[in-house]
Amino acid sequence: MYERFYGLNADPFRLSPDHRFCFNHDNFAKAKAYIDYALHRAEGFVMITGRPGTGKTTLVHDLLDRLTGQDVKVATLMSTRLGAEDLLRMTAYAFGLDTRAQNKAMVLQGLLDFLSQQYQYGKRSLLIIDESQDLSAAALEELRLLTNLQHAGQPLLQIVLIGQESLRDLVRSRELEQLHQRLLAAWHLEALSPQELIGYIQHRLIKAGWRGDPEIKPGVMEAIYRFSGGVPRMINLVSSRLLLHSFIEEAHVVTLADVEFVLGELRQEELTPQQFVADNEAPAEPSASDIAAAKVDWAQIDCGLSAAMLPPVKTAPAPFVSTPPPPAARRDDSPPPPKNPFHDEAPHWEAPPAAAPARVATNNAPSESLASAQLLLAKHWRLALLFSLILFGAGAALYLRQFVAWRPLLDHAQQWISSSTTTLLTYLDSPPAPAFTPVIPETPPPVINPVPAPPPLQTAPPAPVALMPPAPEETNAESARTIGTIPPVAPAIAAPPAFASTTETDLSAAEPSAAPPPPLTVSVSFARNSTIVEKQFFAPLAEVVARLTQFPTARGTITGYSDRYGNAAYNLELSRRRANAVADYLVAQGITRARLDVSGLGPRDQPDTSADTTGRVVELTVNAPTL
Repeated sequence: MYERFYGLNADPFRLSPDHRFCFNHDNFAKAKAYIDYALHRAEGFVMITGRPGTGKTTLVHDLLDRLTGQDVKVATLMSTRLGAEDLLRMTAYAFGLDTRAQNKAMVLQGLLDFLSQQYQYGKRSLLIIDESQDLSAAALEELRLLTNLQHAGQPLLQIVLIGQESLRDLVRSRELEQLHQRLLAAWHLEALSPQELIGYIQHRLIKAGWRGDPEIKPGVMEAIYRFSGGVPRMINLVSSRLLLHSFIEEAHVVTLADVEFVLGELRQEELTPQQFVADNEAPAEPSASDIAAAKVDWAQIDCGLSAAMLPPVKTAPAPFVSTPPPPAARRDDSPPPPKNPFHDEAPHWEAPPAAAPARVATNNAPSESLASAQLLLAKHWRLALLFSLILFGAGAALYLRQFVAWRPLLDHAQQWISSSTTTLLTYLDSPPAPAFTPVIPETPPPVINPVPAPPPLQTAPPAPVALMPPAPEETNAESARTIGTIPPVAPAIAAPPAFASTTETDLSAAEPSAAPPPPLTVSVSFARNSTIVEKQFFAPLAEVVARLTQFPTARGTITGYSDRYGNAAYNLELSRRRANAVADYLVAQGITRARLDVSGLGPRDQPDTSADTTGRVVELTVNAPTL
């Protein structure tokens, strides 16, 4: 009704509980802290008591809002003087169970199964009972027996009791001594102090969008406190009626006279609190609120509420946009071209090119597109952050789901990083290569007489005259001795020396036969579920690289194995990845992949499997080179 008149977006003083307007004063904050501590312990009872209107139900709604999204199954009951068995059935119904069982035992067994299932799923179960002061001693004892339900030594149910002051007396009775011992935390909500009342009214107004209209004059807060006694519900009652009265009078300033008028109406309607004393009645004993009000210097704390007391509104700075230079002065006295009524600047297709102002930005100022991008990022950074988190979560879920498929890529990346680091460290540790210096021979090379070019090759057998050695006059004996390849007197040969072919028989006759080296075998062990080649095997693998480099015709056979533990398919894949890891290391050292035969055979057949590393090896064999 009055919200639109004062520019509010909600009713700030509703009588029904609304946790959105929750004011965390000292007493209320301590009650929340006790509840959080008890929930962290996940056992026993929690009891919150207080006078009517002090915020007990608001505390429950705030708790339910904070538990949203957590692994806690919450059931809420509103006590209506239930008996023990009815309370048990209502508890099962609040947790979503079927309560049409014939007897109490079946209901209890179903509740036990449900609570055990929730515990196995990693969830806790919490029961909140409001207005618990109406429960009987037998019903409270039935609740205590529910807290005895356990699974693997862990309690399955935790209970929060919310009630008025009489609940404390009921729990402290001799009949409920065992329940009193199960109380993990208990707190009593008190009324607001005078300072807290001023903060409470200001907090609620700001939450509703109040920006200083209406203005509240000094003295109003003191009158409200003497009427309400600091009880939040009574504060809401008189404050709502005060705003309604100001709206009817179309006033934008609330004074002490307005409060007195509203309080007179509430007396006529008999809506005053019980401790309120009318002016024409005999004064009764002072209440706790009157004693607290008498000890406070209202002249110092009640300064009214106005727009000047509001916190400053934080606004984002406007983006910087370069200002175009003013247009050059016109040389003639003709009037400027007319402006477009739908735009601040003249259209580009109507204004002449010389009259169009050039938009020049300084070197230090960002361009308009960059400023627009910065403004867009400042407005939607939350969406960008949320989108990034979603992508990260999806990638993590995909990695965890496809672990076996992604693991080889990670192993190859680790192997590449390890080999690259080793190569880089070796390069850094090695001394720098000397600068190139041409080798100058000590004596000049001998002078070689020109030799006539040999005859071209022919497919048919050459003529006998072509097989004859060169004539003595064409070859100088001194030149032959200098070259050292043509003897002075040589027998008849089958072809000229420059094109003579050498056969295996000639090589065997010319050089003694050398025995090929024996095969080289190296074993590389791996840790459990690992495919990384450790540093201790770099030296044996260096020998393999040297052998393959020395003999280009030699080949390497790489066979991977695994242990016998775990899944057979996984072990087979693991043995292949280990063999590929060794092969990748050799390729990184300069060996071509075509010279390596790589295979994985899974678990190796061995009678002795007691050793921890038995089977988790890769055997590498360099075969004898073909000579």
